[in-house]
Amino acid sequence: MDAAEKHLRRKLRDLRVSHSGTRRALETAGEGRKRTLRVKLEEVKSAIKELEGQIELFVQRQKMLKPIIMKPGEGRTIGVVGDVYRFLATAEDTAGRYAMWEAIVPPGGGPPPHVHSREEEGFFVLDGEITFHLGDERFVAGAGTFANMPVGSLHCFKNESGKTARMLISVAPAGLEQMFFEVGQPIEQGATSAPKPTKADIEKLMAAAPRYGIEIRVPKH
Repeated sequence: MDAAEKHLRRKLRDLRVSHSGTRRALETAGEGRKRTLRVKLEEVKSAIKELEGQIELFVQRQKMLKPIIMKPGEGRTIGVVGDVYRFLATAEDTAGRYAMWEAIVPPGGGPPPHVHSREEEGFFVLDGEITFHLGDERFVAGAGTFANMPVGSLHCFKNESGKTARMLISVAPAGLEQMFFEVGQPIEQGATSAPKPTKADIEKLMAAAPRYGIEIRVPKH
């Protein structure tokens, strides 16, 4: 049993304890308080039923999971405002625990400063150089460098070199990949370049980001 399932089952146990306590209180309560306790009892019963459904769905997904084998160049590939993202694992593959993709970032590529409210984001540079900004800090990362951006941290990355860079990006839990599927442009598997972003592409990303818990902070000039 992994941490996610343990968390769900712990919540279910707490709800069942609350349900038992409320039933006992209802047996001895006066008429004036019984109505409030009955409402609470129904709310707890509803929450238990919902959580039991979540656990069952989680268990079924776990049973359906299969090993992921992705050969070079394979995987759903999209262009995201000029970068190439090749997806290696999504929520469907990992029961929502994490998602991972390969990013090919041309010179000048990379997103504006932003904050994630739902997921941590990790980066592992494979080729070239990527400049990371974390708050007011700036550091240049070469091949072999790993960086993790906690939930709530203001960060961005940019290829400030003259050569294309490549890295692995992961998010935990999964879900953010759906934003890229929504705003990106499908390109052929094995592609190493994407169409240059248009104003409409950028506006589409800016509009979608808040729905995925992303706050984009465009630098003021």
